[in-house]
Amino acid sequence: MTMKKSLTIISILLVFISCDEKKNTFRDANDLYQSKAYKQAEKEYRRVLTMDSTYSKAFFNLANARYRQGDTTAMETAMNNWQKAYDLFDEKDSLAKSSVIYNQGNVKFKQAIDTSYFPPSYNYGLLKEAAEDYKKVLRQFPNDTAARYNLTLINHLLSQQPKNNKKNKQQQQDQQQQQSQNQPQQPQQPKQQQPPQSAAQQKQNKDKEDINRMLEALKNNERNTLKKLKKNEKKQPNKYQTDKDW
Repeated sequence: MTMKKSLTIISILLVFISCDEKKNTFRDANDLYQSKAYKQAEKEYRRVLTMDSTYSKAFFNLANARYRQGDTTAMETAMNNWQKAYDLFDEKDSLAKSSVIYNQGNVKFKQAIDTSYFPPSYNYGLLKEAAEDYKKVLRQFPNDTAARYNLTLINHLLSQQPKNNKKNKQQQQDQQQQQSQNQPQQPQQPKQQQPPQSAAQQKQNKDKEDINRMLEALKNNERNTLKKLKKNEKKQPNKYQTDKDW
């Protein structure tokens, strides 16, 4: 065997070994993700990307692992990595590209709702952007029930958008400040047993619970890796599942 042939064989073997390592690491990362070890999964997806910086599935799953961690920085990183996956996906793979758009819509929807006080405030600009994302998904997959449901929720919130919202909010703040200044300070009273909740209070508590459930649902129904998604598509053409895995 000549030296040239030997080098060629060694090169081929190294390629196979590298591919196996990438696949095994990717599989390990998916297992960690499924066991909800999102930070460890993120670390393994990043390892995969050091082996292959054009691996679209790794970018997609890395974004999901970041998204599940929930903080603001994680959301921004998730959006960026989903976009990288989108750019790397084959143009003909409408299912994968639509999954990116759907997930990005979920992030915008979640970020549009400020629950730091009640009733919550809404970023109507972000709500409209999320609605457009869901519409894009539905143009490709009209039977996508998750996208249609989220779009319905957004349309309901947009229908309640007050006119001159910014002006009304400022007026409300000015009124509250004026009332606070006009009211004399009351001496502190001993704590008393709280009276039974009124119907209005009970409704407010229920509304809070409904919003929290909606936000939790948005967090938990992102489209995960696409392996299961593609299997589901073969069984039910043009229809997504709410929980999708690669």
